[in-house]
Amino acid sequence: MRRLLSAWGLRYRVNAKVPGIPRRAVAILFPGPKAAVFLDGCFCHGCPEHATSPKS
Repeated sequence: MRRLLSAWGLRYRVNAKVPGIPRRAVAILFPGPKAAVFLDGCFCHGCPEHATSPKS
């Protein structure tokens, strides 16, 4: 995802903090248009087919 955004010439920030909400981060933030992208994958949702459990 980040490679494509860079190839398209888009400027973005990664894991930016959300103002006013502690312990929350935006996966990809576009500061110019003030747009946020939250990426949730199989790990976050516990998909039985793709999710893995941490070893420690």
